Amino acid sequence: MVDETTGFSLWVDFIEREFIGTKLKEMIASEVIDGATSNPSIFANAIMKSPAYKEQLETLEGKSSKEKYEALAIADIKAAAEELRVCYESGYEGYVSIEVDPFLSSNTEGTIEEGTRLFQAIDEPNVMIKVPATNEGYAAMKELTSRGISVNATLIFSPEQAISAAKAMKEGIKEFELSGGGRVEGVISVFVSRFDRKLDAKLEELGVEKARTGILNAAK
Repeated sequence: MVDETTGFSLWVDFIEREFIGTKLKEMIASEVIDGATSNPSIFANAIMKSPAYKEQLETLEGKSSKEKYEALAIADIKAAAEELRVCYESGYEGYVSIEVDPFLSSNTEGTIEEGTRLFQAIDEPNVMIKVPATNEGYAAMKELTSRGISVNATLIFSPEQAISAAKAMKEGIKEFELSGGGRVEGVISVFVSRFDRKLDAKLEELGVEKARTGILNAAK
């Protein structure tokens, strides 16, 4: 549930087919999380380790690696979005994110095209498209949000990136609202692992040998 004092909420950074129907469902019911996110490496790890994908993979024989990945990822993101719909319809966040191909990080038009295609293929209102915070990515963020597609800005390592991403999404959302559009949102994802490492080093300096700080990034 969103913390009303700070405005922060907790999203689970993990998607896997069996997890969606079990642990994710439990987390949503107990109001532990308000959203979920994924990326290609998370999916690759899940697909390689989980037997839950075997049946669908057999039906995709002959397809390219990217076609197989997208078919599996779209199915999982759609299922997660359906689980999170209760949060979304209650006015809380309730989004799940899927990332565009990382090789498009320097390609504005390619990012816009793929982001739009993925959003339409999943066909759920509470889906966010993850876009890297690059110069080309900022332009894509603005265009996608202006089309009514919610965006999760990722690969943010500096305040400057966060500000540029926020500005781009704000402009796009404003355009969409002026055109009579409905609900569209933007999220900025900061890599918390960088903070974890800095805090761990500080704790070691203080002699707290086994202490570790961290924000849970789910892993399996």
